[in-house]
Amino acid sequence: MPKINLDFPAEFDLTDFISAEAHDLRSPFNRILGFTKVILKGMDGPLTDMQQEDLNTVYANSAQALNTINNLVDAARLILKQKQPAWKEIGIHELIGQAVAHWQQYHPAQTIEILTQLADPSLSLRGDEALLRLLLAHGITCAYLCVKEPFLVTLQAEAAGRHIRFTIHCAGAPMGEFQSGELTLTGYIFRNILDLHKGKILHAERDENGASIQFELPREQPAAD
Repeated sequence: MPKINLDFPAEFDLTDFISAEAHDLRSPFNRILGFTKVILKGMDGPLTDMQQEDLNTVYANSAQALNTINNLVDAARLILKQKQPAWKEIGIHELIGQAVAHWQQYHPAQTIEILTQLADPSLSLRGDEALLRLLLAHGITCAYLCVKEPFLVTLQAEAAGRHIRFTIHCAGAPMGEFQSGELTLTGYIFRNILDLHKGKILHAERDENGASIQFELPREQPAAD
């Protein structure tokens, strides 16, 4: 067998690597979650209470780790401008439901109640469904990370002229000054998806009642997009 020289690169683009290796980064956690769910459902036999509790912990932490990987992949692809909207008409009612389900999927250990308020169920806008689902889910995360002991999230959408105005409020004890890595990453993705849809943040603040984020998205997009 001929000798093959090994290549040890002097430079390394982490953003390109994360984007290109997304499948391999996600796969181990998807397998852990899949097999853990099978066991939790009792398909491999009955579990003791302690085993059930331990596996729930494994599942919750694996979901959290997978969520972080997904966020890194999304951020890398936004940086590389690989995520471009696929425009379509989207019902706000369905979009909010998908966003809440997405958030709960990756935060299984959290028992926070999420209330949704939509004055007009027929409201819609033109945008990318997958990206806007992430936008709302990340908005929930940003508000949730800014309070201690969060217990209630309210997600509201209403018509505001040519825009849809969203308000996300997370109730809980006020958090001191901080900036976690998760908040930085989540906030970056939130802001970039908003920019792709030509939306704008109206306010993002926290006080003694919790954290609140309000933003608008245009109901229509320019024909050139």
